[in-house]
Amino acid sequence: MRDYFIRRLLLIPPTLIGVTIIVFAITRLVPGGPLERAIMEMQMMSADGGGTSSASMSGQDMRSQTTSCCG
Repeated sequence: MRDYFIRRLLLIPPTLIGVTIIVFAITRLVPGGPLERAIMEMQMMSADGGGTSSASMSGQDMRSQTTSCCG
């Protein structure tokens, strides 16, 4: 019984290292991480007709709405 527990305890580090390598490989091989997704959304917004100006206008609209309702 003691040999069984020792064997199991010795298998923990290789198992953790193996799982870590597999998860790392999967995250590197899967396309479209969060940064690439954000860049693509910004490019699509700018292609639709100037996403930065419309974003700043919506920010101004929100400020005017909050000041009109709160003060």
